[in-house]
Amino acid sequence: MNLSEVKAAPDEERKSFDPLPAGTYPVTVLNAEETVAKTGTLGVILELEVAEGKHQGRKVWDRLWLTPKAKWRVRNVFGALGLDLDAL
Repeated sequence: MNLSEVKAAPDEERKSFDPLPAGTYPVTVLNAEETVAKTGTLGVILELEVAEGKHQGRKVWDRLWLTPKAKWRVRNVFGALGLDLDAL
């Protein structure tokens, strides 16, 4: 494919990177990857996909940092995803 072919397709649906409206969405975890910040802080990068509804197929990314201050957030996100932290 070249650039002229890309420009010649204005009728194709454009993907939006706008934030999803506030709400609760069923998601599928596509990928979870461990990461280390430049500071040495451990974290997890999540790639999620909305599983159904008007926004089905939209992707969402999140980074969770494994620090004492962020423990509440990690527990909330993992809990919402149905993951039992006690089993890890």
